[in-house]
Amino acid sequence: MADSGTTNLPSRDVLRVLGDNTRYAIYLGMARAARPLVTAEIAETLGLHPNTVRPHLERMREVGLLEVTTDARGEVGRPQHRYTLAADAPSLGLEPPTVPMLARMVLLMAQRLGASPADAVAVGTAEGAARATSYDTAPSALEALVADLDRLGFDP
Repeated sequence: MADSGTTNLPSRDVLRVLGDNTRYAIYLGMARAARPLVTAEIAETLGLHPNTVRPHLERMREVGLLEVTTDARGEVGRPQHRYTLAADAPSLGLEPPTVPMLARMVLLMAQRLGASPADAVAVGTAEGAARATSYDTAPSALEALVADLDRLGFDP
């Protein structure tokens, strides 16, 4: 059920990409980074030349693991690309320890602000509706569900 785009790819494609030691090391570094990193920073941490790292970063971007922004500095030379983990990258259990902490903080904030179960249902419904739009062209609801679970890292 592979998608021709760069999102919602089956986890086996992501795992294939991460099967390469260099790409796996890049992913670990990106998961631990507190900010987007430029190619030169990533290369330096691995002891590699930036030209060696660039194709790995591009492949990881193609399968939806990384997002890239370009800094147009108005200077001569190659524009800097800043890489970060993609917001919708599948969870591989490598997220920084801040993710569970932030989830707890959101829950506590909702409790302190007096959010009701109906508020939680409304937030969940809105998130579900937003996620559903990416599966409008799925042949069936079951295939859309399987694709979404696969994207989230489950092995349905």
